Amino acid sequence: MQVNLFLRVVRRREDGYHDLASLFHVIDLGDQMRFTLLPESTERDELSCDMEGVPTDETNLVIKVDTQTKSP
Repeated sequence: MQVNLFLRVVRRREDGYHDLASLFHVIDLGDQMRFTLLPESTERDELSCDMEGVPTDETNLVIKVDTQTKSP
């Protein structure tokens, strides 16, 4: 992911477009996910998280997507 630290319009060109000056910085932002197959006898998928405060029930977006993609 990149963050735009600044964007400046330098000048308007004769063709109507603008020359820009910009500075981007790459950042490492995102979640790491690992999936493990559960035994076939398992009735529902499970979600675990090592970050305090993150819900692991049906209010979590991952569980919502999982549930919706399995619905007929």
